[in-house]
Amino acid sequence: ARRNIQALQFVCRGEKQLMLAVVAELPRALRIASKQLRSDPQVVLAAVRRDGGALQYASEARRSDREVVAAAVAQDGRALQLAAQHLQADREVVLAAVAQNGQALKYATAALQADVEVVRVAVAQDYHAFRHAAQDLRSNRAALHVLLRQDGRLLRFLPEHLR
Repeated sequence: ARRNIQALQFVCRGEKQLMLAVVAELPRALRIASKQLRSDPQVVLAAVRRDGGALQYASEARRSDREVVAAAVAQDGRALQLAAQHLQADREVVLAAVAQNGQALKYATAALQADVEVVRVAVAQDYHAFRHAAQDLRSNRAALHVLLRQDGRLLRFLPEHLR
């Protein structure tokens, strides 16, 4: 298997069209691509559209690319943790991430963890995501009323005085 990977690495290293075909089938093969191809928006998009986790092998420039990160989190919300910090603060990107995987709320900025709409979308996908909501939001009665109407199971996460 190791020889096959080395052979594939040698053949694909600088060949964009070949790498596009490879990542379409094996998205994490992006890790064996040349630096240039790991920075190529077309190659990286092809990989992350199939497997958002392939973002880990993309260049820093692509991890800062809104289009690439949006595609990655749409496929796997947890890819938000691999994104540049300014995109972890981008409300639209975070909404897409938490809609796909509520637990991605963990990787959003504190401001977005305090955003009722972002938390509502995250909790709709996975009510356990409430654990990652900002402390202020978790004790805000108005916000809790909205969230509890959506999913009563959140009661288990509330302190006794707020139940």
